Amino acid sequence: MKTTTINGVEYVETNQAAAMLGLSARTLINARSEGRPHVPYIKHLGRVLYRLADVEALAARDGR
Repeated sequence: MKTTTINGVEYVETNQAAAMLGLSARTLINARSEGRPHVPYIKHLGRVLYRLADVEALAARDGR
C-alpha cells in the first residue's frame, strides 16, 4: 500500500481509501463535493488525502 507521510502522519489517496472501505472512489468524491464526507480528508499539493488511521478505524467499525 502506498502512503504519503506528512508530519509523521500517514495518508492514503482516494482510490486506496475507497478500496479499504469497500466503496467506489466516486462515492467518496461525491460525498466530498456534497459536503458529507465519510472520512475526514485534507488537500495537499493538489491531492486529496485521507488519514490512514481514520480509514482503518472506519473499516474496522463497519467490519471490512
